Amino acid sequence: MGAPDLLRYLNGLGLSLRVDGDSIIVTPAAKLTGGARELIRSRRQELVEQVKAVSLTTDALIDAIHAACDARGDDDANRRALVEEGSALSPEEQADMTQHFCEVTRLWRRANHGLSPTATRDTQ
Repeated sequence: MGAPDLLRYLNGLGLSLRVDGDSIIVTPAAKLTGGARELIRSRRQELVEQVKAVSLTTDALIDAIHAACDARGDDDANRRALVEEGSALSPEEQADMTQHFCEVTRLWRRANHGLSPTATRDTQ
C-alpha cells in the first residue's frame, strides 16, 4: 500500500492527519487504535510527505476557488460551499479542479474587461 492509499485508509477509519514540522498530529485521538498507531509510526516519513503534498494541493485549490469567486462576484456562502466540497476531494481531483477554477478565473476576467472569453489575442 502506497502513501496515498495509506492516508485514504486512515481517513476511512475516521482519522484526520496533519503535519506540524516533522510530527504527525492525529485527530480524534480517541479513534486511534493500536494497529493504526503502529502503522503510522512504521510509515511516518511517507505519511509526512503525503500529508504535506495533500495540504499544498488543497491550498492551491482554495486559492483558485477564491480567485474565481472574486472574478465572478460570488458571495461568501458560495465560497464556503466550494471550499468545503473541494477540500473533500482526492488530491488528484483537487489538482483537476484547481485547473478548472484557474480557467474559470481567466474567462471571467476577460469578460469583465469586455473581451471575448474564447477569442485569442490574434483575433482581437
